[in-house]
Amino acid sequence: MEAKRSLASMHQLVQAGNMVARATYYHERAVKLSADGSFLYWGLFSLVQQLDAMKRGFIRTYENQKKKFDDNIHLLDVSVGRLTGILDKLENTPVDPVFRPEGEEPKNLKDFVDEANVHNLINALKGCINELKAAETSFAGDIFRLETDITAVKARMKAVAVPDLSPSPDHLMQLSERSFHMSQTLVSLTQHFDKCVKAVRESEGGMELALRIDAEASEEASYNDGVQLPSLTHRLQPDDHPNPKHDLMSSAELSELIQIVVEDAAEVQPTVRDMWATLESMTPILAASREQLEICEGVCTALVNAFYHAESVRRKMASYQAAEREFRERIAAEQDTIDTCESQVTELTRFYEGYINAYGQLKTEYRRRQALDEKIQAILQKAADAVEFYREQDRVARQNVETSFGAFLPRDLWVKMDEPMREFRVVMDAKSLDAVPVTAQTTSPARAHDASDSQERPSS
Repeated sequence: MEAKRSLASMHQLVQAGNMVARATYYHERAVKLSADGSFLYWGLFSLVQQLDAMKRGFIRTYENQKKKFDDNIHLLDVSVGRLTGILDKLENTPVDPVFRPEGEEPKNLKDFVDEANVHNLINALKGCINELKAAETSFAGDIFRLETDITAVKARMKAVAVPDLSPSPDHLMQLSERSFHMSQTLVSLTQHFDKCVKAVRESEGGMELALRIDAEASEEASYNDGVQLPSLTHRLQPDDHPNPKHDLMSSAELSELIQIVVEDAAEVQPTVRDMWATLESMTPILAASREQLEICEGVCTALVNAFYHAESVRRKMASYQAAEREFRERIAAEQDTIDTCESQVTELTRFYEGYINAYGQLKTEYRRRQALDEKIQAILQKAADAVEFYREQDRVARQNVETSFGAFLPRDLWVKMDEPMREFRVVMDAKSLDAVPVTAQTTSPARAHDASDSQERPSS
C-alpha cells in the first residue's frame, strides 16, 4: 500500500517538469532580450556619442563667438571711454570771453557741439550690444536644453547597469538536475512497487490482498492529486502473464524478495519526503529565473525608452543646427553694425580731439593778433610823436621867417606862404570786424583848402 501511494510522487515530478519548462522559456526569453538589450545599448551609446560631438561643436561656436563679443565689448568700452573723456574735456574747457559778445553767459566748448549725433551713436551701440546678448542668451539656452536632454539619456543608460546582460544558465541547470534526480527517485519507487507486486503475486492469498489494497486505494483517491495509480488487481490478472505455466518462486527466493521489499519499504516515506523537499527547493530557483527574466525585460524596456528619448533628441538636432546658424548670422549682422559704429566713434573722437587742439591754436592766433595790434599802436604812437615833433619845429621855423625876413616880402609873392602845415591823422577802419587798427593817409585840411583856393583865388 505504501509503495502504491509513493507512486503519487509522479505529481511532483510533473510539477518539476513544468518548472523546468518554464525555466527553459524564461532563460531563452532572457537570452533573446539580452541580445536585443546589448544591441540597443551599443546603438544608444553610439547615438549619445554623436549627440555629445554635436553638443561640443555648439559649445565651441558659442565660446568662440562669446570671446569675440567680449573682445568687441572691450574695444567699444575703450573707444566710447575716449569719446566720453573728450566730451568731458570739452565741457570742462571754458570759452575765453574775448571770443564772445559782451554780456553773454559763460560758455564751454561742448556748447558748440551737436551731442545728438553722439547720443544716437551710443544708443545704436547699446542696441547692438543688447541684440548680441539676446542672441547669446538664446543660443546658450538651446545648448542647455540639449545638454539636459543628453544628460537625461545618459542617466537612463546608467540606470540599466552594465551593458553585459547575458543571463546565467545556472538556475535552469539546477532545476534540470533536480528534476532529473526526482525522475530517478520515481524510477526507484516504481521498481520497489514492481517488487511488491511480484511478492504479492507469488504469495498465497495475493489476489485477496490486492483486492483489499485497491479498495483502500480507491477510498484515498484524493491522496493521489489527480495522478492515476496502477491497479494492483489489474497487475495480477492472468493477461499479464501470457505463459500461465511459469515457474513459481521457491520459498527461499520469495523470502529473499520479501526481505528486500521490507528493507526498501523503510526508505519509501523518506524518499517521498525528499521529492517534496526537492520540489519545494525548486520553487525559489524558478522564482530567481523569473526574476532574471524580469530584470532583462526591465533593462530592455528602459533601454528602449532611453533609445526613443535619444532618438527624439536626435530629431531635434535640425532645430539646434538652425539655432546655431541663426546665432552666427545674428552675430555677423550685429558685428557689421558694431564695426561701423566703432569707426564713427573713432572719427568723432579724432574730430573732437582736433577741435580741442584747434581751440588752443585759436587762442595762440588771438594772442598773435593782439600782439600785432599792440605793435601797430606803438608804431602809430611813435609816428604821432614824431609828427608832433616836426610840427613844433615847423612852427618855430615859421616864426623865425616872420621875424627875420618875412616883413620884406610881399604876401602875394608866394600864394601859399601863409598856408598851415599838412596834418596827418590815424583812424580806425570801420569795416574791420575785429576792430584792428590800421593806418590810412588822408588829405589834410590844408590840402583841401589849397584845392579850393586853386579854383577861387586868381594867381597874382
